[in-house]
Amino acid sequence: MLEELTELLTSLGERPSADGTLRRGPYARADARAAPSAALSEVAPRELGGLGRTGALARVAPCEFMLLAGEGHARRRRKLFLSRLVGRQLLGYNLEGWAEASARPLSRRSARLPR
Repeated sequence: MLEELTELLTSLGERPSADGTLRRGPYARADARAAPSAALSEVAPRELGGLGRTGALARVAPCEFMLLAGEGHARRRRKLFLSRLVGRQLLGYNLEGWAEASARPLSRRSARLPR
């Protein structure tokens, strides 16, 4: 009886969790009608997910702020910085976090599973 129960639980798999380790598995998309799960959330950014283009000053990489520092051609560099900021073309950090949510698995492969 115990072996059958263990086999059943193994075949069901694991529910994604916000506090697990990142392992290969299905991505999850938030869906209010789905089962409890974990999904990527910008509301609770806790991890560095990579570099990308941004217009958010809080996520801009320090190398972009070098345009504002130093001497010589300061006005041109400031205009360049501001034009990149308005165009959301500054190099910045992509922060991501996982949150407990009702979610539906997708075909892409990455999930946060329990430790």
